[in-house]
Amino acid sequence: MAVIMRVRHLMVMVVLMGRRVVVFMAVVPEFGLVEQEKEHQADQQRHEQAVRRNLALEGFGQQVQKGRAHQRARSQAQHVLGVT
Repeated sequence: MAVIMRVRHLMVMVVLMGRRVVVFMAVVPEFGLVEQEKEHQADQQRHEQAVRRNLALEGFGQQVQKGRAHQRARSQAQHVLGVT
């Protein structure tokens, strides 16, 4: 004889085998928890992408500043030497 019951998110099957009782249980994942985890992962990925993008922009900004400083120094040197 087997009896199957579902209680909230738990599936229980009780099987009578002679004098023995065998119980099988399976946990059914709650849909909301799975969705929350997916949303958390998506938020975390967006945050990591934003951090990488900001670091790349910061590095680009530093390169631009160095280029401008180099150009200014070259221009000043040309002015002092009278080269145009």
